[in-house]
Amino acid sequence: VDAADEMGRPHDEGEKASAVGPPRHGRARVSGCPGTEVTVEVPTLRDLKLALSFNGLEVPLTHGYRHYRLQPAPPHDNIVDEQVPGEDPPLVAQLAPLSTEEILTRLKKARREDDISPPSKRRKTQAKGAKNKTLAHALAVNDLARAMGGVRPVDRCPGAAPLRRYEFKELRGKLLEALRNFQDFFDNPQRKGVQSRRYLVLKRKVVDDAEKFRRRLTVDVPDEYRRDVIGTGNKVRERARLWSLADKALRTFFLEGHHPEYDSLAITSDFRGSPHVDKKDTSHQYVLALGDFEGGELCVEAGEGGEKVLAVDVRNRLGRLDGRVPHWVNGWTGERFSLVFFRTGGTPTPMEPVDAHVRWMKSQSIGS
Repeated sequence: VDAADEMGRPHDEGEKASAVGPPRHGRARVSGCPGTEVTVEVPTLRDLKLALSFNGLEVPLTHGYRHYRLQPAPPHDNIVDEQVPGEDPPLVAQLAPLSTEEILTRLKKARREDDISPPSKRRKTQAKGAKNKTLAHALAVNDLARAMGGVRPVDRCPGAAPLRRYEFKELRGKLLEALRNFQDFFDNPQRKGVQSRRYLVLKRKVVDDAEKFRRRLTVDVPDEYRRDVIGTGNKVRERARLWSLADKALRTFFLEGHHPEYDSLAITSDFRGSPHVDKKDTSHQYVLALGDFEGGELCVEAGEGGEKVLAVDVRNRLGRLDGRVPHWVNGWTGERFSLVFFRTGGTPTPMEPVDAHVRWMKSQSIGS
């Protein structure tokens, strides 16, 4: 944040600060009393997002930080929805899911031996106790983002194309219709730490549950309970049908008898940004995005020490990545559904380098 304008006057004088013109690109001017109400002035919307992240006004929910909601003044009352296709979340948000230990390890490597620049003025080197763990992590993330220059290079790769294209095209239409009419979305809250309009996780047992309800309805059920049983059964059958359609669509990307093992299916509607780590996963995951949208690539850390980012085009294509490393979705516009096939049971498999997943996606697309 600029401490003073070009004429040397401080920027905490409210309306007087606005009279000197907008701040320079990449800078923000803050006036007001922190803790009550402050005014943030920046030249562009992108600068606003960066300023909020770097100055602690908005911190990802991934680590349980307090979340300060910004109430923008008109005409920018839909800032959350005004995404730029392909635009990544700020680097501090991308790094936030990492552990403090990993952040400090990377920070040590990122700083050159002759770098004598002082650490963040807000850093409390003697901070101790549980209350300071969150602060220590936030400051470490901020320092690492600055040491990395605020951005990372991005490599792009298309997801795997379906091997049976005509079968996938037919299933895609059925899946989209089922997703748009899936009322069960409205009975399930969002996952904590991610931003999406709807978020639901199904387990493989939904297919068995549907069969149990089918058998139960063949038995004589008293009239006073039959309506409730039928209503519950319809919801279970709806989930089972969605699972079945998603599974059939997944199989079109593989040769017969070579489809992957998974025990869970995450279904999201309008998933935005949200860098996170799926700590409970025991293997890599497969991601398929459907709908009419632009942008919305699946992004994951890549390279040694997360030095770069891999962005995978998963629109009507299948992406493969390991959810145990930070990943997110870049900016997009339109209508976007995503299906994530993953496994939380069984013996955990070692994490493969991102290059191995890239080679798999490219090999699956040969001849398609």
